[in-house]
Amino acid sequence: MANHRLIRCPPADVFSVLADGTLLSRWIHESSRVQDLDQAWPEPGSQSQHRSRLGPISLHDGTSIIEWDPPRHMSLTIHGRLVGSTIVKLDVETGANGCLAHLSETVVQGPGLLLPKTLRRAGLHLHNGERLERLARLAEMRAERMGRGRTVRS
Repeated sequence: MANHRLIRCPPADVFSVLADGTLLSRWIHESSRVQDLDQAWPEPGSQSQHRSRLGPISLHDGTSIIEWDPPRHMSLTIHGRLVGSTIVKLDVETGANGCLAHLSETVVQGPGLLLPKTLRRAGLHLHNGERLERLARLAEMRAERMGRGRTVRS
């Protein structure tokens, strides 16, 4: 199940945010800090290591790029301790007032597969809605700084 969101900027600004691996902690790993980022980011195969906190527990996880085709598509694998490994896909298409982003995530390995499918999908749908909101804010702010974003205000 994919989440969809209008982002009020050109697709290039969305992919500019995605290309900046230091921003991963701001949109995809909302409570983490990027610790190690491959210089080749966002080329396929490049990786980011990050640390997340869950209360007093510190978790060391990783993200790797599978596909990178700006300004239309990217996919990545997130290797997390709590849920397991997931594949995240983002597709972006140009629209009249910016672009439309489609984000989906599938658990492919680990503890997350133990959850009933409907519960797993509902949790991912909620989480990815929040991810798209954060990505949209970053891309729209970047576009505004460049003088080309937010053609329509919500």
